Amino acid sequence: LSVEGLSHAKCDYLSRVLKETHAQDCEWAAEYKILGYELITTMNDAKHSLAMYIRHGLKDVSVLEESKAMGISIVVIRIRQLTITNVYRPPNLEWPKPALPSFPHPAVYLGDFNSNHSQWGYSKNDAAVEQLTDLASFTDVHLLFDPKQPSTFCSARWNTEHNPDLCFLTKENSGVPLQASRTVLGNFPCSQHHPTIMHVGFGAPLIESTPKLCKNFCKANWVAYTAKVEDEIHRIKSIPENDCFIDLLIKAAMKHIPHNYHKVYTPCWQPETEALFKEYEKSSDPDTAKVLLESLSSACLKRWNETVEGLDFIHSSCKTWALLHKLGAADLVKHHEPKVTANAVASHLFHNSKTKTNKLTRQKVQKELFLNV
Repeated sequence: LSVEGLSHAKCDYLSRVLKETHAQDCEWAAEYKILGYELITTMNDAKHSLAMYIRHGLKDVSVLEESKAMGISIVVIRIRQLTITNVYRPPNLEWPKPALPSFPHPAVYLGDFNSNHSQWGYSKNDAAVEQLTDLASFTDVHLLFDPKQPSTFCSARWNTEHNPDLCFLTKENSGVPLQASRTVLGNFPCSQHHPTIMHVGFGAPLIESTPKLCKNFCKANWVAYTAKVEDEIHRIKSIPENDCFIDLLIKAAMKHIPHNYHKVYTPCWQPETEALFKEYEKSSDPDTAKVLLESLSSACLKRWNETVEGLDFIHSSCKTWALLHKLGAADLVKHHEPKVTANAVASHLFHNSKTKTNKLTRQKVQKELFLNV
């Protein structure tokens, strides 16, 4: 996040890496503390400085490099096996040779590059980006960019939006880039840069279910359910509209048929996946995480094939249409509540309708209303 001037008030909002603090010395920058984070390194300048914060309790963190060649600030840290290179290039400056240090996989290059390229939303390429892409360190990296995401910079002077804040990921030997996701948030106080959150690493999908109770008939105790109904049904009179019989069925179902819902769950989570997850928690091995995700993906694919093969619009149309609705659930448009309510509109019309009229006009209107009704 580029905060463009660090202050105590802004520190209450910060929770990620900070850039462009505009600090002048280390003692001044160290005064600004963020709850839950600690400052590990700074590169101070009157116009463009870098400050990097990490979460408290994070182990195996080291600062590898701090350099400022030709006005371009670069800070490199390593968190366990991941190398993070934080870059700030002021506008109208050329990249040095080499522009950025090269690190083995896994590595992330992020920061304010101030370079124009059509791959990240600009209409044309500039000379600086051609220097950057020609370098050997950027011939085998993957750009983490989604054109559907908002822009990372909004110019208050020219009222234009750009994407100077970028993220590049290294690739494996097979050509698969490091798994990561990028989310651009809304406006930040007193800054033209938008906060950007990047999640690097493996992650299982989490689904937030609808808070609606569902009965699990597969785990129901049908023997106890039948015994409960047969034990009390002889006390109920046999009449067509029998509320007591309905209450008996509901009472027995609530006691012997499980009914609940998962607030957050992972589809197709199996005992094999659970064992791999526990192993990954102990070792933090990326190969184990990769096997875990492959196992989860294969289980999801198997369930998908079974579901699609069982589609039948003749005998099970309800289940088929329910599946089709679920497939399109991710693209549903969220309906927002209107800011102006119907009562406010009615109140406005009521107050504006109170006009002064004479007695003859009022009697005429009442007479026409009575005849029409």
